[in-house]
Amino acid sequence: MRVCKAPKIFPMKPYVATLTFGGLLLLALLYLYAVEFPGAHRKAEEEKLAKQLVNFQSDDVRSMTLQYRGQDEIKLAKGPNRQWWLMQPGPYRADHEEVEDIIRDLVLADVIRIINESDSNLGDYGLAPPQLTLSLMLKKRGEQLMIGEKGPISAQLYFKRALNPHIYLTTLPDRDILSKTVYLLRRKELFEIDRENVDRVRIEYPEGMFSLGKKGRTWFLDSPIEAFADQSVIGSLLFQIENLKAGKFIDDVEEKKRTRAQFGTPQISIYLEAKNLSHEVNFFENSNDPKWAYATTTPNLPVFFVSRATVQGIPGTLFALRDKHLVVVDHSLVTHLAFTTPDQQFTLPLESGEQPMPHPVREFMNRVLSVQAEILVQENVENDNFRALGLAEPALEVKLLGREGSVLGSLVVGEVLADEKEGQAGSANAKGSALPGVYGIRSGILMNIPTKTDSVGSAMTP
Repeated sequence: MRVCKAPKIFPMKPYVATLTFGGLLLLALLYLYAVEFPGAHRKAEEEKLAKQLVNFQSDDVRSMTLQYRGQDEIKLAKGPNRQWWLMQPGPYRADHEEVEDIIRDLVLADVIRIINESDSNLGDYGLAPPQLTLSLMLKKRGEQLMIGEKGPISAQLYFKRALNPHIYLTTLPDRDILSKTVYLLRRKELFEIDRENVDRVRIEYPEGMFSLGKKGRTWFLDSPIEAFADQSVIGSLLFQIENLKAGKFIDDVEEKKRTRAQFGTPQISIYLEAKNLSHEVNFFENSNDPKWAYATTTPNLPVFFVSRATVQGIPGTLFALRDKHLVVVDHSLVTHLAFTTPDQQFTLPLESGEQPMPHPVREFMNRVLSVQAEILVQENVENDNFRALGLAEPALEVKLLGREGSVLGSLVVGEVLADEKEGQAGSANAKGSALPGVYGIRSGILMNIPTKTDSVGSAMTP
């Protein structure tokens, strides 16, 4: 008898099994990435698109017409620089953000529910007539959208397309899209300027004129005097002009003529030069309404109503516009400070061989150079008036000395007039070498005055 031998079974080597399972896993992953994941993503996109109220983007919109119930049409169009213009009433620059808000609301809105009832009464949803009929001109087509009443809860509106029988309950925010008035949609700033580009300013009043120019980033007065300007005041003025907004407009041609005929001499006229372009605004008294003043720019633009408080905030005195530092000296030229108080006179050096920088003295010099006038007390002061103003026997006189004892600048401060109370600094009268007249200052300069012990070298009598 022939005996059959069983075939030999060779065990699979471990690395072969690993490669086999790895290949199967790779095939499974490829299937997921190639078939399942794209399908799931596509399904999610389809569901998202199905929920979206509109199928266009903000950049697709070229023009729009808003017809609110019982009101005149408002027409808007996008200009070549992608800025919106109010065409009716107009033409006038539109408020770009306000217009874009309408489109953004539409693009972001979702459909909550579709009402398919064929016998639906449009009036039940505020669509006969609509609260708002919005006609859009897109890149390749036009759309007419109708917006009705609020839904069951806030931030919901009923919506319908002109060529579609369905009524949609949407997430359109009623507080935005149903509240766009002509005033909101038009640009309210009187100027289109960047204050950083302004290099000349002229302010004219019936009583006089102030002219300012900029060198680098520093403003100077060049009329009626030549002097440093108050940089913070000019910065605030330019910010105010850049953001000067109309509260109301007079657009009607006949009404503009009648209103302009009432104008006399402007209360204030402001002229700006920025990048070789001139800008002008004139402010006039409004005797009919104490809240508003009139403002005009160019004849073809509306007559604007601006807040009277805004006009009153425009600086109109030389004191307001000029630099208010009482002492202006190049600190690098100062070698000594000479002090006079009711008790003594002494001079302290800023530098010496033994101690190059006596800090108390240098710090006090910096305090003197930072003193600014708070209020004008008396513009032209004769020597006879010094006693009445408390400066004949001052609480402090300090002179900033240069080489060979030359006086570079000085400050005279009277006794404290009002002590510090409830966190407010006290006040004192003062006269400085950089400004004519006497001014009220904060009395903190009278505190921590250096003494002879702060001198490293021998005291010098001025």
